[in-house]
Amino acid sequence: PCQSGGVDRARAPDAGADVGGAAVIESLRGRLMAVDADGIALEVGGLTLRLQVPNGVIAQLGPLPEATGAPPTVRLYTHMILRPDAWLLFGFLDRDERRLFRALLEIPGIGPRLGLAVLSHLTRTEIEEAVTARDAKRFESVPGIGKRTAARILLELTGKVVAPTTRETAGLPSALADAVDALTSLGLARAEAAKLDRATARAIGPEATADRLVSAALQRRGRLE
Repeated sequence: PCQSGGVDRARAPDAGADVGGAAVIESLRGRLMAVDADGIALEVGGLTLRLQVPNGVIAQLGPLPEATGAPPTVRLYTHMILRPDAWLLFGFLDRDERRLFRALLEIPGIGPRLGLAVLSHLTRTEIEEAVTARDAKRFESVPGIGKRTAARILLELTGKVVAPTTRETAGLPSALADAVDALTSLGLARAEAAKLDRATARAIGPEATADRLVSAALQRRGRLE
């Protein structure tokens, strides 16, 4: 795909289709012009595009600077739906969240509105934990989703998402995986523990033991705080 005006583009879609899987617009990079309850407005190559986003995206982008400040530049990974009466763009901060959105859209009875509702009320980690624990009630907490739909979501997502524990330690050497588990038991979030241990392992080298990694990672964390 080539890039033009901040848009990663591929082939043109057929009208009336959900074209997210075709990566017609893989991502957008532009100036954040507006943030409101309906989504965001992004200026890309002289065009201002409206994107619908989960609440978590709005929270992470934060408020716009004062009128005198320059609009921040952001990059969002996109999913596009073309309808006879509208072209809809959905934006996500990373590919994993977009992947979850697409997996939700494949479930009978789940459209983009409910898909966004799920991602707005549950984090990716919470969704993965719910699927791993087979906790359908977690999905029932999302407005608009009842018991039967929650059970369907759980069924359809099983095998399509990876548990946080597996994701963060997948492919790690045993010492590094053990160090992640040790830091997690001390109260650190698993993602933070994995990030700290990877950085520490690069500094120490291949001879690092789990105990040494834990000690060095805690010292590193203390310096960062």
